[in-house]
Amino acid sequence: MKVEDLIETLERLDPELEVVLSSDSEGNSFSPCSEYGIGFYVADSAYYGSFYNDQEELDEENKSTSDAVQAVVLWPTN
Repeated sequence: MKVEDLIETLERLDPELEVVLSSDSEGNSFSPCSEYGIGFYVADSAYYGSFYNDQEELDEENKSTSDAVQAVVLWPTN
């Protein structure tokens, strides 16, 4: 995904959405952004958390919507 594509995509979304990244916390590898998703982010700490695609996934993990914020996640190619 090119910056131009990312800008075009993000401009269509609610500007108040949180942005989270799928990542390797050690920064051992990098991969181009290939797509995005909208769902719920639940922080486990100030540094990491979990992403859930929908309410059903939150329910399956016994997570409360009061702990979750709507978010956009950027997914890497690999």
